[in-house]
Amino acid sequence: TGTFEFDGVYHVSMGYTGTPDDALYSTDYMTKPVRSVSRLHVGTEYMGLAPEDFRNTNANFDVTFDVTDGYVTITPKAVTVRAIDASKTYGDTDPAFTATVEGLLEGETVAYSLSREAGEDVGAYAITPVGEAVQGDYAVTFVPGTLTVNAGTMTLTATGYEGKYDGAAHGGTVECSVSTARILYSTDGETWTETAPRVTHVADGPLTVFVKAEDSNHETATASYTLQVLPRSVTLTSASGSKVYDGTPLTNSTVTVGGDGFVSSEGATYHVTGSITDA
Repeated sequence: TGTFEFDGVYHVSMGYTGTPDDALYSTDYMTKPVRSVSRLHVGTEYMGLAPEDFRNTNANFDVTFDVTDGYVTITPKAVTVRAIDASKTYGDTDPAFTATVEGLLEGETVAYSLSREAGEDVGAYAITPVGEAVQGDYAVTFVPGTLTVNAGTMTLTATGYEGKYDGAAHGGTVECSVSTARILYSTDGETWTETAPRVTHVADGPLTVFVKAEDSNHETATASYTLQVLPRSVTLTSASGSKVYDGTPLTNSTVTVGGDGFVSSEGATYHVTGSITDA
């Protein structure tokens, strides 16, 4: 009699033992059948012993045979299917999932499939091996793994502004490769807002603007740019004049605005002085 874990070889039980409950009786006073049993695969194989297989040969004893049948039991071998951890970058396709199988005898296999918890956002998702718990001579345990989705990268491009004063407010241009990203601005690198800074007057700059793009599935991208309004160059030119002497002063109050000129609806206050009477 014996119990063994499956190991791919036959296990044999043969013969038997017996103990008389009368010290005067010897097992030499009985006929003994020759029996053995063997088994390779999971399950139990019995010898088939029964009381009628034994006979008392000594008339001085009235013998009752109490027989426990012999057997060989093969129990399933423990096997572990363990999903291997994997990773990918957000937006990429899943890698091929694999698993290790521990405890199998050489040349043998167990059946299983691998799937993963649904989801594409950055985070951890279970990789689950699935199969029958008992497969032939094996008792199979399935251990999950983890798929880690890592943050992707995004590109942030920022272009500043430099131009002559024109009375309008000007800002920079920001482009992000991820359209859903949140764009934030700062002029000190500490306080951030979704409102982009703008400059109108020369005194407003030069202004350095820090910008960052945030998205839960991407690493934060940063950039900076400068806003600057340059002064306009304005030239005022007095007009010339001439006439035949008539005893009255000659004056000309006409002024020509040149250079970059004034912005529409803006200008300067000025007075023209000077006159001549004699030739």
